[in-house]
Amino acid sequence: MDRNSFSIIIPMIGREQSFDDTLASVLRSQPSGSQIIVAHDGSYTDPYDLRREVTFVKSDSSSDNIAALLNAAIKVATCPLTAIVRPGIEAPENWSEPVFEAFKRPAVGSVAAPIVNANDSDRVLAGGVDVGPGMNRKLAGVRKRLGKRATQRLNPLGPTLWAGFYRTSVLQTVAPLCEQMDANYVDADLALAAGTLGMSCHWLPEVIFETSDSNDIQKEARLPHGRSAQRAYRRHGLSSGIAQRVFRSGIEALAATVIPGSLSHALGRLFAGQRRVDASFHARISGMSESSEQRSTLHLSGTSESRDVAASTRRAA
Repeated sequence: MDRNSFSIIIPMIGREQSFDDTLASVLRSQPSGSQIIVAHDGSYTDPYDLRREVTFVKSDSSSDNIAALLNAAIKVATCPLTAIVRPGIEAPENWSEPVFEAFKRPAVGSVAAPIVNANDSDRVLAGGVDVGPGMNRKLAGVRKRLGKRATQRLNPLGPTLWAGFYRTSVLQTVAPLCEQMDANYVDADLALAAGTLGMSCHWLPEVIFETSDSNDIQKEARLPHGRSAQRAYRRHGLSSGIAQRVFRSGIEALAATVIPGSLSHALGRLFAGQRRVDASFHARISGMSESSEQRSTLHLSGTSESRDVAASTRRAA
């Protein structure tokens, strides 16, 4: 296996034409020795007979459940690093070497790269994901110019699931990804979990993904996710009593007059079924982060740099 080989996961979610374009770009740009995994709901018939080049895995959940699709793919990932690319995104040529170099820092658990619109390639459409006050998810770096110093210093909490890179060991430690979270919150949930493991996200502005249609990314970013934001408190070991829930729901309801979707977001937070969330998740992940044996399995073998790189301690406000 080449040192910079990757398991490249494409969850088949969205339009089939977008999937075909993304798969073609991945096949063109994949580094030697890599593994391409397509996760689908059983409806894909492999019209191009790619079974020799692609590993197809089937999820029993619906095609719009990205967490379930990724869980099926993570189980069969065999390379030390994993790339996730959603349909609609095209991978650039020669991306693997700079990504591999970023992972030589032992504390790096994920790498975020900019996504741009093919018709506006100097501005960031999405530069990773952040979690702000109230555990709310937001995209990092939106509309920033790629060449500017502020963009070079962007510091997202994690990659988006539209295009991002992870240590496979981190994904397999966190898995199964929570299928109770809204689809547009799974990347934020994963970023929070990686932070608990003491793993940081590295921003890599020189590896640029493109999309010819930015509407899907923008539309998903605007979707309300109050239910998932509220559930994340319990899932990640943070306190959130009824008073705090009512307070934040009230603020978000007041914002409904100026911010579309705020009322739905507030209602989702207010009526979130927290009892359905795996409250033992944080304890499991925290226990693993404290185990020196487990921490050693999260790193790439053979890296020459020091292992005392400080891990990110950023947490949601």
